[in-house]
Amino acid sequence: MDSKIRYKSSDLPGHKVHRLLPPRPFLDSLALRVALVWVVLRVASMYGVSLSGAPYPGSMGAALLVLLPVLVVIRVDMGRRSELVFLANLGHSFVGIAAVVVVECLALEALLRVSIV
Repeated sequence: MDSKIRYKSSDLPGHKVHRLLPPRPFLDSLALRVALVWVVLRVASMYGVSLSGAPYPGSMGAALLVLLPVLVVIRVDMGRRSELVFLANLGHSFVGIAAVVVVECLALEALLRVSIV
């Protein structure tokens, strides 16, 4: 028998594990919050444009103007709930969360464009 204890490199002290995506329960709640914030911002922007009488801007610039506030609101909300600290302790960074937010916003934008045209 070998009496040596074998460790994986991720078990060694001082080694940080970085996972891209958070656990499934956090992904589900994140997807719901992103969709809610995106819908509220899109409805507000459509309402504001309709009041001004200008045609609705369907450019990628308009999509980015909605994406950035969604990202900021989600970041602030997760910080308020201390989810960022919890996920950081599990080895997840905000980069993975931001990637999920960006992908979901782009999917919602694509859905919006398909439904309008």
